[in-house]
Amino acid sequence: MEINDDKKQLLNLITESQKVALCVPEKLSTDTIAAASGLASLLTDRGKEVSVLYCGNEEIVKEFNQYAKIQKSFGEYSLTVSLDYNNTPIEKVSYKAEDGVFKLTVTPIEKDFDLSKIGYDFTGPAYDLFIILGAQKLTNLGEIYTNNEEAFKKSPLINFDNNSANERYGTTNIVENTAPNLVSLVLAKMATVGYFPSANAIKAFLLGLSQNNSLTEAPL
Repeated sequence: MEINDDKKQLLNLITESQKVALCVPEKLSTDTIAAASGLASLLTDRGKEVSVLYCGNEEIVKEFNQYAKIQKSFGEYSLTVSLDYNNTPIEKVSYKAEDGVFKLTVTPIEKDFDLSKIGYDFTGPAYDLFIILGAQKLTNLGEIYTNNEEAFKKSPLINFDNNSANERYGTTNIVENTAPNLVSLVLAKMATVGYFPSANAIKAFLLGLSQNNSLTEAPL
């Protein structure tokens, strides 16, 4: 369900979330990373676990690392192998790596052991809210999106943009092409739901306003 610029929905989504990903385009303006970094600082002050996800040129974001946790990917994934050993008198578990293959040995085991009792689980970082800033479409996020499309389908999206070309792909779309920049749009909308920036967040916002909107070399 899409809800456009709904103050109550914006507040509810943020209030109910704990682990938040702020995603910015691969082709990035200083205004956008400033808006993301300031918002990250603001949400962190409210007890949220926040990461800024960006897969482009690291040079453009290095000044903002002091205000936000900026990372190039979702993070590490894990593979868990499980074994139902009920009625199996296991005495020893060992492992070794051989020719690039990880081998796990469980002994003793019956010859007719039911292999369906062996399972696996593939897990990775889980975000309960995505906030997208300055991306007209999700593919503008580059590998952050294309490598994790399923994750974006499982959690709500708040879409902040001041470009009329925005495709309004979010659960909540806050798209105002009359806003002079993303920093002012984010500040104004967060204030309407009672979220006001700390001194640290203000520094991040102001850093973006004080610089030109230079772009990386990454293609659309």
